Amino acid sequence: MCILLSIIGHTINKAHHARYDGNPRLEYFSPDDLGLAHSDFSFKSGKWTIHGSRYWVDGTIPAALVVFFHGIGAGRNAYMKEIATICRHGYLVYAFDFTGCMESEGPYIYGLGHVSKDLDAFFAWLDQDEIAFQLPRFAVGHSWGGYAALLSSKECFGVRKIVSFSGFTQVSRLYSGFLRSSWMRKLTPLIRLFLFLKEGASGNIDAASRLRKSNSELLYIQGSEDRIVSLEAGLNDLRRRLPTRPNSEYVMVIGQDHNPYLTPNAEAYLNEISGKKVHSVDGPADFRLDIEKATEENHEVWKKVFDFLGR
Repeated sequence: MCILLSIIGHTINKAHHARYDGNPRLEYFSPDDLGLAHSDFSFKSGKWTIHGSRYWVDGTIPAALVVFFHGIGAGRNAYMKEIATICRHGYLVYAFDFTGCMESEGPYIYGLGHVSKDLDAFFAWLDQDEIAFQLPRFAVGHSWGGYAALLSSKECFGVRKIVSFSGFTQVSRLYSGFLRSSWMRKLTPLIRLFLFLKEGASGNIDAASRLRKSNSELLYIQGSEDRIVSLEAGLNDLRRRLPTRPNSEYVMVIGQDHNPYLTPNAEAYLNEISGKKVHSVDGPADFRLDIEKATEENHEVWKKVFDFLGR
């Protein structure tokens, strides 16, 4: 068992004992590119300083504030198109880079469960932010950020509505989704044990259990062909364990992969460039990202989001 635990620990640490600073070979929108006004903020999460920004459209009186949580690989700048879309629908958006990502401090991200500590620190700071006073709080996130959005259902955070794109319900369930055979899935208890030894209770918080105790309204959206977060770690798990939870809506986007807020063409393009290993230093030197093509929005999906937030 010790040998298996060591192998599991090495595999997880190899992925997550690193910083995620984006890829200098990929282009990202800036707030100015998209006509967004913005102001910076920071707060402490443990011993590290976490950096973020508020975003809005000048002249807009916000109906609510939306906290946007980013996925793994980069930080909030990788989701600037989505943030701009939310701002243009009349919301003030708060977004920050998790520990070990982009502008925030930290030698690495520690583990996917560490995000719960960043959430605790952020909402404690938000409670003291005068700009946020009196505004209803909503949360939106994708993938790792989708997990963070689910965790934002903690009652003391005061989040009324949650939109999770492709979020997993628990870190151990995400990892188990990569174990393809039945005998390999028997390693799941060891994964849970490693996560507990690594970060204690915060390393593997069950978002479904937290949602069960929460009054937050939920819209969960996932592609039927998601290759990163299995349906059993996301949509199907929520449906199975929270079948009668009120104010919850689950949407499967047929034929789409891990980014259902994008069009099928945009996802196909992202999968194509991933196959060319453009993220690697060994990838094609002449590669240029078509950022408009890569960020083309699925308007049908976003309509569901804004119908949910606006009702």
